[in-house]
Amino acid sequence: MSAAEALDRSVGDDGELESIRLPVFHPLALAIERAVRPAPAPVKPCSLLDALTAISLSAEMSGSRRAVIKVGYSLLPRVKPKYRIVIADIISSPDPVEHMKLFVKTLPEHILTMDPTVR
Repeated sequence: MSAAEALDRSVGDDGELESIRLPVFHPLALAIERAVRPAPAPVKPCSLLDALTAISLSAEMSGSRRAVIKVGYSLLPRVKPKYRIVIADIISSPDPVEHMKLFVKTLPEHILTMDPTVR
């Protein structure tokens, strides 16, 4: 049975489209699947300060290496490419929790008090 025949047989008496049963690898089935599949959500960018705040919160709240690495990896595509090296250094350090704690302790005061709306 061709795709056109399958489409013709799937239309009911009232003209409404009923279920189409096509083989999984049929070109029409793949096209329908692509058309119905929702588009991936756009990645919302964040500033370096937002990323560092999220990573430091995960380090303080969970205290686990795994949580810091997971948050860092989730933020990598959101941060500007020039700041990704900072996040990568935190993720790849031997102890990311301690690295983050020391990083926050050594931040200059003007960065900690800066306006968060400035990007």
